[in-house]
Amino acid sequence: MPHRRHTVPAIVVTSGTILVGCGGHSGGTYYYYGGSGCASYSACYPPDALYRGTLGGDSSGQRTPVVAIFGNNGDGRMAAQDGTYYRLTLDAAGRALRGDLAGYSTDRAFADGTRSTSGVVSGNVYPSGLDATVEDRQGNRESLSLQPTREAGGPGQPINGTWSYQTDGFGVGLTLRANGDLVAADSKGCMYKGSFSNTRTGEVYRVSYVRSCAGTIDQFSGYLAPVSASQSGAPRVQVLADDYGAQFLSIRSHERRRSL
Repeated sequence: MPHRRHTVPAIVVTSGTILVGCGGHSGGTYYYYGGSGCASYSACYPPDALYRGTLGGDSSGQRTPVVAIFGNNGDGRMAAQDGTYYRLTLDAAGRALRGDLAGYSTDRAFADGTRSTSGVVSGNVYPSGLDATVEDRQGNRESLSLQPTREAGGPGQPINGTWSYQTDGFGVGLTLRANGDLVAADSKGCMYKGSFSNTRTGEVYRVSYVRSCAGTIDQFSGYLAPVSASQSGAPRVQVLADDYGAQFLSIRSHERRRSL
């Protein structure tokens, strides 16, 4: 079976200046629309950005740190510190948020006792982010709160180079080339080859790659974003990608070994 890796390092929630709403761009504040006539409250989307926040059960009161990346069409990926991973599709009419969610885990069961789940998302969007309720297919509810954050220099932040990730005996060497090529290899002998490209704001990147592992080939897609620099000043990147099934990759690089 192909290797799956989904460890999410500790998350620090930071503030941001990205506005969730509809319209255009002004003074470093980003807000985008989908379809036609967003000003008349048709489908609007959270902006393409890196988000931080929490996901928690309404009954337990426990809230788990999460990191998420959204494209400019309401498509997003999210990973929680407890090892769970989610694929989301969101839009909004005015401030009213709605959408769908699919979740996967290899370490723990969800509330319904399974390792995969699906549900609906409903809530509200604000200039500071979004607050929503996630209800799974069994009626279990969790609260989701996300805040967009700019962490690594804003639009045009260079990410080309070779990045490394290592934890719990698993490692990845990821190379991002200036021409948009993505290549990688991990410590389990899997090879990755694909591409990355800017979304509209230039703060996050779409990624698409093929993973070849133990004779099995899988197609992955998702997002990549620069994240806040380490204490040493070295920038990092966050990758959230999946095969539209139970296999997913969630890594935050430890360092950029070299620029290209």
